[in-house]
Amino acid sequence: MRTIAETPQHDRYLMVAERISPNAWRSVCESVSDHAAKASAPNSVKHALSLIDSHLPPTSFPFVVLFSYADIPANTPWNIAFDPMKPSSIEATNAVFRFGVFWQRIAQPSLEHGHHQIAVIDFPDGVPELLSSLPVDANRQTYDYIGLCDAKDLRAIQTRHESVA
Repeated sequence: MRTIAETPQHDRYLMVAERISPNAWRSVCESVSDHAAKASAPNSVKHALSLIDSHLPPTSFPFVVLFSYADIPANTPWNIAFDPMKPSSIEATNAVFRFGVFWQRIAQPSLEHGHHQIAVIDFPDGVPELLSSLPVDANRQTYDYIGLCDAKDLRAIQTRHESVA
């Protein structure tokens, strides 16, 4: 377990690797429902089913994310999208994490530190162009990604990327 506050500033960004198509999302929803129906604890069934719905609000979208930088709770906001390979590619955004799906079958109100998982992210002002350019249902053929972060962390993230490159 690692909280956002415990995470060094230069590591506080979510790596968004691919978009999930409506057909693939329906399959994930079925898998979550099947898993929840078999769960032994009634609360976990109710919780999972309350989070998952194949008819997401029109401004919320599922994405595959890589190696979550911390345990990220629901309602975590980000206001910057950036391409780490193109330092000048930065877009202001209004993004809010809603819930995650772990192992493509366990819905939860958070993302777990260090794991690939699905994140449902709400974009009330529209999806940034950088995220729209991500591949759909790519099954992680590459580790290319677009980062989401808070503006106050961006300079530390960029400095770290410059020093590593």
